Amino acid sequence: MIEANQKGKAMDEVKDAELIAKRVAHFISNHPIDDEASEALDEMVLDMANHIASDKANAMEDDAQDDALHDAADAAASDINNGGHEAQLAYLIEKGCSEDYIRQTVFGGAESALEGP
Repeated sequence: MIEANQKGKAMDEVKDAELIAKRVAHFISNHPIDDEASEALDEMVLDMANHIASDKANAMEDDAQDDALHDAADAAASDINNGGHEAQLAYLIEKGCSEDYIRQTVFGGAESALEGP
């Protein structure tokens, strides 16, 4: 029974990844990303990673972990940003940002990625 549940979960994850990939491709085809938009995506990924790290740190009682969580978030954001626009958009969508929110943040009209999806 556990093995069947694991297979089902793995299949759901593949379907989710395929759906995110389609959403990313659609976004990129409809919104060409210039240098300014690319920088905005970099910042959005960094902000999101650190926002998640802050949430984790706030849930912990050990303040000593705060710096380590943010260092790890910075490293993860750097890896994602180095993966290109597709990786950035997939990360943001996976974390709950709508394409409309990303568009507004990257191309104008939203305050900050920290105000969330």
